Amino acid sequence: MKKFYSLLVAAAMVMGATSCQKDAAETVATNEPVSFTATLNNTRTELGEGNKVMWNADDKITIYTQENTAGVVFDGDATEAAATATFTTTSEFTPSATGYLAVYPELKWNTPTYPPTGVVPAASYADGVWSVPVHIGVEQDVVTDGWDEKYNYMVAYSQDNKLAFQAATALIKFTYTGTQDGIVTLTAEGANLAGNATLNYNTADGSISYTTTGTTTEISLFGCVTGETYFIPVFPGKVTNFAVTGLSTSYAPETYIGYDGEFEFKAGKIYKAAASDVPQVIPSPYVLVTGDMANQSQMVIEEGYHVAKGVSFCESGYCFFDGMNAYTATKEITLNEWQATKNGWTEDFMALVPFASNWDLADIYLSEDASMMCVVPAGAEVPAMPEPFVPEQTLWAISGELNNWGDTFLYTTETEGLLVAQNVTFETDYSEFKFRYDSNWDQQYTSEVYGIEANKWVVADNTTSLGNTSVLTAGTYDVYLDTTNNNNKIYVVTAGSAIEDAVEQTVSNQKPVESAGKLYLIPNANWKIDNARFAAYFFGNGEHWLDMTDADSDGCYECEIPEGYPNVIFCRMNPNTTTNNWNNKWNQTADLTVPTDGTNCYTVTEGTWDKGGGTWSTK
Repeated sequence: MKKFYSLLVAAAMVMGATSCQKDAAETVATNEPVSFTATLNNTRTELGEGNKVMWNADDKITIYTQENTAGVVFDGDATEAAATATFTTTSEFTPSATGYLAVYPELKWNTPTYPPTGVVPAASYADGVWSVPVHIGVEQDVVTDGWDEKYNYMVAYSQDNKLAFQAATALIKFTYTGTQDGIVTLTAEGANLAGNATLNYNTADGSISYTTTGTTTEISLFGCVTGETYFIPVFPGKVTNFAVTGLSTSYAPETYIGYDGEFEFKAGKIYKAAASDVPQVIPSPYVLVTGDMANQSQMVIEEGYHVAKGVSFCESGYCFFDGMNAYTATKEITLNEWQATKNGWTEDFMALVPFASNWDLADIYLSEDASMMCVVPAGAEVPAMPEPFVPEQTLWAISGELNNWGDTFLYTTETEGLLVAQNVTFETDYSEFKFRYDSNWDQQYTSEVYGIEANKWVVADNTTSLGNTSVLTAGTYDVYLDTTNNNNKIYVVTAGSAIEDAVEQTVSNQKPVESAGKLYLIPNANWKIDNARFAAYFFGNGEHWLDMTDADSDGCYECEIPEGYPNVIFCRMNPNTTTNNWNNKWNQTADLTVPTDGTNCYTVTEGTWDKGGGTWSTK
C-alpha cells in the first residue's frame, strides 16, 4: 500500500481509511469471485504534516469471520493510487451473518517465525472481541517518505461488504540529518514498541487494544540516507523516557527527539521528531487577545491546533489575532463543542463562556485554518473536530427584480431546514422578491411584511395568493428562508452577519411613489359595515398596495396614483390587520383601468359586494 502526503502547517493526523463489508443474506458458491469494497479518507497528521492514504497495486487484505477464523486473503484491483479499491477472492469463502473483520496488510509478510512467511495467522473470537496475532519488527526496512508496510496495520469491521478501515498503529516521523548515511534507533521504557502482540478489536465500540509479550522497547532502521524522511510504525501505548537517535558512521549520535516522563502513542497519530533534545514547542502565528487588546498570549501548535492553555476567563472578551485578521466566535460558546468563527472585529471580541465555578481555567483550541474553535476545561481532552460542512444547492430560489424574476438558488446550512443565498445584491430600494421551488410558483414563500429592513426577520407565508415582499434598502445581503419546525421566517441580514442577531419586524414600510394624481373611492353601505378599511391595489407594472383614507370624514376615501400603474382594484379590507394583501381582503371591485379622461372617483353600486360594478365621476 503506497502512501501519499500533502504537507500542512502543524496538523494532527488520524490515519483513517474505510472498510469492506458483506451482505449476510447473499449466498456465494465455492470458488466463485467474492468482492468487498474499501475506500480511504483524507486524514490529518500530528505536528504539521498532512497525509493522504491511497490503495495501490498489489494491496491485499485478510478477512475473518466467526465461521472461518483461519482467514481468507483478498486481492485489491487498484492499478494506480486510488481512494477506492475492490478486493476479491476466488478462494472458498462463505458469507457470514455475524460480520467481517478485515486486516491490512494480509499478515503474510511478517518475520519468518511470527508467523512463517506466507502463512496467514488464525484469529479468535469471544464475547464480541476479535483477537489477531500481529508483529512489528525490531529492525525495519527503510522507505523514503514512507514506512515498512508490513507493520502499519489497519482494521475494519462491518456487517456487509463496505468496510471502514481505521489505523491500528502509531507512526514516528523524522528526517535523517546525519553527515553520513547511518542508523536511526527508537528507544523507550514501559510499553512494548515492537515484537509479538495480539491485536484486540471490540465490535461493540470499535476500540483497539494490544496484548504484547516480551520487552521489545527498541526499533532500528538501517541504511538511512542524509536528508531523507522516514516513518517508524509502533504499537500504541504509554511509554516513558523515549528518544529517537541517529548515528552515522564514526560520528557521535544526534538526538532527534528526547522526552523525559510519560508519553502516550495513539493509534492513527504521526509524531514528528525534529533535531532537538526536547519535544518541539511550535509557536502559532496567532495570539489570544483579551481585555481590549491589553493582554496577549502567544498560542502554540499542538496536534494540528493553535492552542492557549490555562486561560483565566473574565468579562473583557477574546479574539485570535495574527497581525492582520481577528477571529472571534459567532455565538455564545458552549463548553466542549466545536463552533464556527468569524473574521472581523466585534465590540465584545468573543461571546462569554458560561463556566462553572470549578472551570475557572480553560484551554482554547483554534483549528488550523481558524474557521473553528473549541473551549474545554483546563487539562481536558479536546473533542474531535467535526468534518467541515459543505453546503449543497437546493431547488428553492429567490426570484425577483434582482434577477429579472429568474432564480438565485438557496443552499443548505448546518441547520436542517434553514436555507441561505449569500451575498445577494438588491440594486434598488424596495426591490421585490419571493421564494419559489423548482422554478415554478406552485410552491412559494413570501411575507405580509413589505420593505424588510436590514438585520430583521419577518414571518414567511406559503400562501400562493400573497403578493411580493421586498427589501427596504438596496444593498448586499444574506437572505435566509427558515422552515425549521415550521417556523417559516425570512431573514435579511448584512452579508456575513449572524441571523441570531436579527430581530423581528412586524410593520411594513410603504414604498414611496411618484404621484400621477389622486383616486377616490365612495363605498356603498354594504362595504362600510363592520368598520372595514379600504385599500387600492395597483398593477400592470408590478404590483403596489396603498391604504385609502378619509381624512375629512366626508365618506370619500383617497390615495395617490403611483406613476406608471395603469390598473387598479379597490378592496374592502379586514380592519383587524394593517397589512394589505389578498388574505386580508374581504371584498373587491373588478379589474379597473385608471382613468385618463379626467374622472377620478369610483362609486361602488349600492347593494353589491364583490365585483358588483360602479361608476366613475370627477371629484
